[in-house]
Amino acid sequence: MRKNNDRKEIIEIVSGILASLERESMFASSHVALGGMDFVDVRPRVSSDPYKDIDWPRTIVTGKMHVRLREQERGIPVCFALDISHSLLMSGSRSKQAVAADLMEVLSEAALRRDCELSYVCFSDRIEFNRLRIAHPQGVHHALQDIAALRPHAHRETDMKGLLQYLAWALKTP
Repeated sequence: MRKNNDRKEIIEIVSGILASLERESMFASSHVALGGMDFVDVRPRVSSDPYKDIDWPRTIVTGKMHVRLREQERGIPVCFALDISHSLLMSGSRSKQAVAADLMEVLSEAALRRDCELSYVCFSDRIEFNRLRIAHPQGVHHALQDIAALRPHAHRETDMKGLLQYLAWALKTP
Protein backbone atom coordinates (compact mmCIF):
# COMPACT_ATOMS: atom_id res chain seq x y z
CA MET A 1 0.00 0.00 0.00
CA ARG A 2 2.82 2.41 0.90
CA LYS A 3 4.61 1.77 -2.42
CA ASN A 4 1.43 2.64 -4.36
CA ASN A 5 1.03 5.91 -2.40
CA ASP A 6 4.68 6.79 -3.07
CA ARG A 7 4.13 6.15 -6.77
CA LYS A 8 1.08 8.43 -6.87
CA GLU A 9 2.98 11.14 -5.02
CA ILE A 10 5.91 10.91 -7.46
CA ILE A 11 3.52 11.12 -10.42
CA GLU A 12 1.89 14.25 -8.95
CA ILE A 13 5.31 15.87 -8.36
CA VAL A 14 6.50 15.12 -11.90
CA SER A 15 3.19 16.35 -13.33
CA GLY A 16 3.72 19.61 -11.45
CA ILE A 17 7.26 19.96 -12.81
CA LEU A 18 6.08 19.31 -16.37
CA ALA A 19 3.23 21.81 -15.93
CA SER A 20 5.75 24.45 -14.78
CA LEU A 21 7.97 23.75 -17.80
CA GLU A 22 4.97 24.02 -20.11
CA ARG A 23 3.95 27.35 -18.60
CA GLU A 24 7.50 28.69 -18.96
CA SER A 25 7.61 27.65 -22.62
CA MET A 26 4.21 29.25 -23.22
CA PHE A 27 5.33 32.64 -21.88
CA ALA A 28 8.23 32.65 -24.34
CA SER A 29 5.74 32.93 -27.19
CA SER A 30 4.48 36.35 -28.24
CA HIS A 31 1.25 34.67 -29.37
CA VAL A 32 0.61 33.67 -25.77
CA ALA A 33 1.61 37.07 -24.43
CA LEU A 34 -1.03 38.67 -26.64
CA GLY A 35 -3.69 36.24 -25.42
CA GLY A 36 -4.36 34.74 -28.85
CA MET A 37 -4.56 31.05 -27.87
CA ASP A 38 -7.52 28.90 -28.76
CA PHE A 39 -8.92 26.16 -26.53
CA VAL A 40 -8.55 22.81 -28.26
CA ASP A 41 -9.25 20.14 -25.64
CA VAL A 42 -9.92 19.41 -21.97
CA ARG A 43 -8.22 17.01 -19.58
CA PRO A 44 -8.56 16.04 -15.91
CA ARG A 45 -7.08 18.64 -13.56
CA VAL A 46 -3.88 17.96 -11.60
CA SER A 47 -2.92 19.83 -8.45
CA SER A 48 -0.47 22.14 -10.24
CA ASP A 49 -3.06 23.50 -12.72
CA PRO A 50 -4.22 27.08 -12.07
CA TYR A 51 -7.87 27.49 -11.10
CA LYS A 52 -8.42 29.98 -13.93
CA ASP A 53 -8.06 27.14 -16.45
CA ILE A 54 -10.89 25.03 -14.99
CA ASP A 55 -13.52 24.12 -17.56
CA TRP A 56 -16.61 24.55 -15.37
CA PRO A 57 -19.20 23.07 -17.77
CA ARG A 58 -17.20 19.82 -18.13
CA THR A 59 -16.52 19.77 -14.38
CA ILE A 60 -20.24 20.04 -13.59
CA VAL A 61 -21.21 17.33 -16.09
CA THR A 62 -18.55 14.82 -15.01
CA GLY A 63 -18.35 15.64 -11.32
CA LYS A 64 -14.54 15.81 -11.59
CA MET A 65 -12.45 18.90 -12.25
CA HIS A 66 -11.22 19.36 -15.81
CA VAL A 67 -9.04 22.09 -17.30
CA ARG A 68 -8.97 23.57 -20.76
CA LEU A 69 -5.95 22.86 -22.92
CA ARG A 70 -4.83 25.71 -25.05
CA GLU A 71 -3.36 25.24 -28.49
CA GLN A 72 0.23 25.51 -27.27
CA GLU A 73 -0.27 23.52 -24.05
CA ARG A 74 -0.14 20.12 -25.66
CA GLY A 75 2.82 19.04 -23.60
CA ILE A 76 6.54 19.35 -23.97
CA PRO A 77 8.61 16.57 -25.53
CA VAL A 78 10.29 14.31 -22.96
CA CYS A 79 13.25 12.08 -23.80
CA PHE A 80 14.68 9.31 -21.62
CA ALA A 81 18.27 8.26 -22.26
CA LEU A 82 19.49 5.10 -20.53
CA ASP A 83 23.17 4.15 -20.46
CA ILE A 84 23.37 0.37 -20.91
CA SER A 85 27.15 0.12 -20.86
CA HIS A 86 29.06 -1.95 -18.29
CA SER A 87 28.29 0.55 -15.48
CA LEU A 88 24.69 -0.73 -15.45
CA LEU A 89 25.98 -4.14 -14.37
CA MET A 90 27.48 -2.84 -11.12
CA SER A 91 24.81 -2.99 -8.45
CA GLY A 92 23.89 -3.94 -4.93
CA SER A 93 20.79 -5.87 -3.91
CA ARG A 94 18.61 -4.44 -6.69
CA SER A 95 19.92 -4.05 -10.21
CA LYS A 96 20.40 -0.58 -11.63
CA GLN A 97 18.47 -1.68 -14.69
CA ALA A 98 15.42 -2.57 -12.57
CA VAL A 99 15.58 0.79 -10.79
CA ALA A 100 15.96 2.62 -14.12
CA ALA A 101 13.01 0.72 -15.61
CA ASP A 102 10.79 1.54 -12.61
CA LEU A 103 11.81 5.19 -12.71
CA MET A 104 11.14 5.47 -16.45
CA GLU A 105 7.73 3.84 -15.98
CA VAL A 106 6.64 6.31 -13.27
CA LEU A 107 8.01 9.33 -15.13
CA SER A 108 6.40 8.14 -18.39
CA GLU A 109 3.03 7.82 -16.71
CA ALA A 110 3.29 11.36 -15.35
CA ALA A 111 4.36 12.72 -18.74
CA LEU A 112 1.49 10.96 -20.54
CA ARG A 113 -0.97 12.55 -18.10
CA ARG A 114 0.35 15.90 -19.30
CA ASP A 115 -0.07 14.91 -22.98
CA CYS A 116 3.69 14.88 -23.53
CA GLU A 117 5.34 13.17 -26.45
CA LEU A 118 7.90 10.61 -25.22
CA SER A 119 11.14 9.32 -26.69
CA TYR A 120 13.41 6.56 -25.39
CA VAL A 121 17.06 6.01 -26.29
CA CYS A 122 19.35 3.32 -24.84
CA PHE A 123 23.04 3.77 -25.57
CA SER A 124 26.53 2.58 -24.75
CA ASP A 125 29.30 3.34 -27.23
CA ARG A 126 26.52 3.50 -29.85
CA ILE A 127 22.74 3.81 -30.00
CA GLU A 128 21.40 0.37 -28.99
CA PHE A 129 17.65 1.07 -28.98
CA ASN A 130 15.36 3.98 -29.78
CA ARG A 131 11.66 4.76 -29.94
CA LEU A 132 10.95 8.35 -30.85
CA ARG A 133 7.88 10.54 -30.46
CA ILE A 134 5.46 8.13 -28.77
CA ALA A 135 2.20 9.76 -27.69
CA HIS A 136 0.02 6.73 -26.94
CA PRO A 137 0.10 4.73 -23.65
CA GLN A 138 0.21 1.39 -25.50
CA GLY A 139 3.30 2.46 -27.44
CA VAL A 140 4.97 3.56 -24.20
CA HIS A 141 4.11 0.22 -22.59
CA HIS A 142 5.73 -1.70 -25.48
CA ALA A 143 8.84 0.52 -25.42
CA LEU A 144 9.28 -0.01 -21.68
CA GLN A 145 8.92 -3.78 -22.12
CA ASP A 146 11.61 -3.72 -24.81
CA ILE A 147 13.92 -1.67 -22.58
CA ALA A 148 13.42 -4.08 -19.65
CA ALA A 149 14.46 -6.96 -21.94
CA LEU A 150 17.73 -5.28 -22.99
CA ARG A 151 20.94 -6.71 -21.57
CA PRO A 152 23.81 -4.42 -20.59
CA HIS A 153 27.03 -4.79 -22.56
CA ALA A 154 29.97 -5.64 -20.28
CA HIS A 155 32.59 -4.71 -22.85
CA ARG A 156 31.24 -1.33 -23.92
CA GLU A 157 32.03 2.16 -22.67
CA THR A 158 29.73 5.17 -22.51
CA ASP A 159 29.72 7.67 -25.41
CA MET A 160 27.79 10.74 -24.21
CA LYS A 161 28.94 12.86 -27.16
CA GLY A 162 27.52 10.31 -29.60
CA LEU A 163 24.23 10.27 -27.68
CA LEU A 164 23.90 14.05 -27.70
CA GLN A 165 24.71 14.24 -31.42
CA TYR A 166 22.10 11.58 -32.13
CA LEU A 167 19.46 13.36 -30.04
CA ALA A 168 20.17 16.69 -31.72
CA TRP A 169 19.66 15.03 -35.09
CA ALA A 170 16.72 12.73 -34.22
CA LEU A 171 14.59 15.09 -32.15
CA LYS A 172 14.62 18.08 -34.47
CA THR A 173 11.17 19.54 -34.93
CA PRO A 174 9.67 17.77 -37.97
